[in-house]
Amino acid sequence: MKGQRQHGGLLFWAIVLFAGVPLALTVLFFGGWGLVAWLNAKDIAERPAREAEATKTAAEKSFAIIKVAAGLLEKRYRQSGVHAFSWAEVGFNTKLAYPYGHIQLGNDTSVITMKFGHIGSEFLDGSWQPAKLGQLDGRQLQYVPQVKDRVIVGWTCASPNLPLEYWPKGCNQKPGI
Repeated sequence: MKGQRQHGGLLFWAIVLFAGVPLALTVLFFGGWGLVAWLNAKDIAERPAREAEATKTAAEKSFAIIKVAAGLLEKRYRQSGVHAFSWAEVGFNTKLAYPYGHIQLGNDTSVITMKFGHIGSEFLDGSWQPAKLGQLDGRQLQYVPQVKDRVIVGWTCASPNLPLEYWPKGCNQKPGI
């Protein structure tokens, strides 16, 4: 009996080693590929939603920078009654906009133009990380001051190519430039 148990135990382990292990590895290998394919398909399906969220986040952050610039221009106009000719006159650092693009000031008009995109090597100084722009890339938005009695009372937005869903909240919207 004792010999049969040992022989039966050896047979069991031989079956496990020579049949069960390769079978288990085969299932894991092919099942693993199925899992990888499923995860990849899930990632591909969720990518547009993630990119749209990244675009909205970049839009909100860049418009916060535009509002800082607009506030400085409003203060300058309120104090002097004259539009600024440069960002230096109002103390605005244009490097704040580098992760999103380039911010420009219209001469003698206080029109702010934000051009979205990573343009020009002058921005690649290593001091900032470019934002994921998604639908903003290559587009622009203008912030146009509304003046009444020598006071900037609001801003109108204009853009030839920026979808309305990415415009700042509360900005009077005007299609086209």
